[in-house]
Amino acid sequence: MNALFDVNKIRLETSRLLLRPWELTDLDDFYEYASTKGVGENAGWLPHENKEKSLEVLNRFISGRKTFAIVYKENNKVIGSLGVELYNLEDKLLEFKNLNGRSIGYVLSKDYWNKGIMTEAVKRVIDYLFNELNYDFLLCGRFDFNVRSGRVQEKCGFKPYRKLVFDTKMGTKEKGVLSLLLNPKKNIELDYSHPETLLMNYKLLKSEFFKQKDAKYAEFSKSLANSDYEFIGVRSPILKDFIKRHYDDFTLDFENFELGKYFEIDTFYFISHIKRLNTIKEQLDYIAKNSRYMLGWSVTDTCPQYLKNINYEEYESFYLKMYNSKYIYTRRVAYVIGLKLARDRRILNLLDKFTLNEEYMVMMGEAWLLATIAITYPFEVLDYLKSIDDKVLIRKTISKIVESYRVKEEYKTLFKQLRETL
Repeated sequence: MNALFDVNKIRLETSRLLLRPWELTDLDDFYEYASTKGVGENAGWLPHENKEKSLEVLNRFISGRKTFAIVYKENNKVIGSLGVELYNLEDKLLEFKNLNGRSIGYVLSKDYWNKGIMTEAVKRVIDYLFNELNYDFLLCGRFDFNVRSGRVQEKCGFKPYRKLVFDTKMGTKEKGVLSLLLNPKKNIELDYSHPETLLMNYKLLKSEFFKQKDAKYAEFSKSLANSDYEFIGVRSPILKDFIKRHYDDFTLDFENFELGKYFEIDTFYFISHIKRLNTIKEQLDYIAKNSRYMLGWSVTDTCPQYLKNINYEEYESFYLKMYNSKYIYTRRVAYVIGLKLARDRRILNLLDKFTLNEEYMVMMGEAWLLATIAITYPFEVLDYLKSIDDKVLIRKTISKIVESYRVKEEYKTLFKQLRETL
């Protein structure tokens, strides 16, 4: 909840600064920096066109009793403002319903940028709010483009917390980040609401996955997976939504991910990396280097749907590098990605490069690709199956063809006849 705050009678000092309530005599200093282009825009308002506008805002500062004037001691000049504001999401950020805190915002004269002044001011206010007023938390927002403000927040201990869209006083909407600082003297554990806007780290991601745990779904998935993965039981649509919302969160600490244990964690990890890459070449290179760490078909088979458009030449080059790998799931993914090219006639040129795989998971990937090619090129696949000696692969491929609703019945009959000769 929003804590009480009244700036009147509060005077805070640092080595270079005095933070005090605003006074009407500050008008000239205020107008000087507030009328400078590039200052207000970072906080969501246009430069003041005249002193009347500055006086209007100054009167709000005084009557609102929540905003410090930042005075530079060396010349006794007001060079900025620091507000201890009500945060406007009290009804949505339910994790704070039993805690006291506020949101801070700040603006600094352009003449004093890059001198550590705002960091100095914010740290002093944090110290006062946490140690004198006993606040539990503070919030601080910024627009994505305001990197300078992000550095101030980071130096003051704030951690990026949520992705939000802010309304500005310029009549626009801007994407931004809401950061959070908890009082370090208190042992505060938050039960986060609205996970869709949270910026994820590994600990939080894992916690949110376990909140979605479905034991029956986990048991069902495990029975199909034929792998050593544990399944938390996050249903596929929910997992896909997590990936969509959070794959590019800059707070993701990938080096801390506990890989090789949970299917959902590994899937999020690998797909997030793939989605962050800009070209199909970068994506295929990433898979080539990292598919050895994918420990089940449930992960490898998710990759193709997140790839950018791939042409035959790119796939052929990838397949020829990967199909003889010593790693089982590297070989499987070499076939599974081919599903995206199954209607390209040139893929038939690779049939004589297909290998006989004893590992079940690789063979099933090969059978899946062959059955998918057979939708468009049934006679070519039929001839290929007649030319090989691997009866298990032939049976598995024909079973998939027979089960497919996309293969015509007359073609299925031909494949069934082949199966009867085995």
